[in-house]
Amino acid sequence: MGDGTIKVVRLEGGSPELNACWSETLESQSGHKHDDVPHRVSTTIYVRDGSVVLSPSVRHDQRDVFPLLLFVTEGARSAVNSAIRGAGEPEQ
Repeated sequence: MGDGTIKVVRLEGGSPELNACWSETLESQSGHKHDDVPHRVSTTIYVRDGSVVLSPSVRHDQRDVFPLLLFVTEGARSAVNSAIRGAGEPEQ
């Protein structure tokens, strides 16, 4: 979440008691605070021989992007439009 809290949405592959323990443990941690919308990430947790390992990369599943609103001067409009859309795209 944007406030740094972590919410477990789904755990698979363990008993209900084990999944409840993992959820409580993960949700007791905190993430980075940010001024953006909440993010959804996925990972795989491996427990082998008493060691806990997360999969090599945490996959970023969802990020809602809102329209970008810029206020620019008339003289800067062409340069900003070119940087955002590419030189061949028409201004809107």
